Amino acid sequence: MEVLVINNYKTIIDWKYNKFNRKDKRGLEQVAKKINKNINLRKSFIFLVGSLLYCETVLAKNVDLSKVDKGGYMVLGLIQGLGFWVAIIMAGTEIIKNLMQGDTKDTFKIMFKYWVGYASLYLILWGCELIKSMFA
Repeated sequence: MEVLVINNYKTIIDWKYNKFNRKDKRGLEQVAKKINKNINLRKSFIFLVGSLLYCETVLAKNVDLSKVDKGGYMVLGLIQGLGFWVAIIMAGTEIIKNLMQGDTKDTFKIMFKYWVGYASLYLILWGCELIKSMFA
């Protein structure tokens, strides 16, 4: 077991206890003694325990995520719109480069590559919603 407490980017305590088992209660007593000896460590420990108790009640509360969902869908719409134009422009430039070199066989391969890339922007959302509905 290792206890490392850092306060203001300085290590307050770096204590290692290698053998810790149920039969030997001295391990917990030594940790308690180390905490009680140092006032900064004691304050940090009290703050940590208080924060954990506070977080337990706050995290258990139902939170309305409709605003987060609305913002997320807005950002996703922007990304999908941007992806649409990026796919068209990149596919067009790559097709024109290949046609300038006289290569017409790779045209459908290029188109399919960008279709799959653009479709993935929608498939990710669909897959996540499918998983969400499966476990709801």
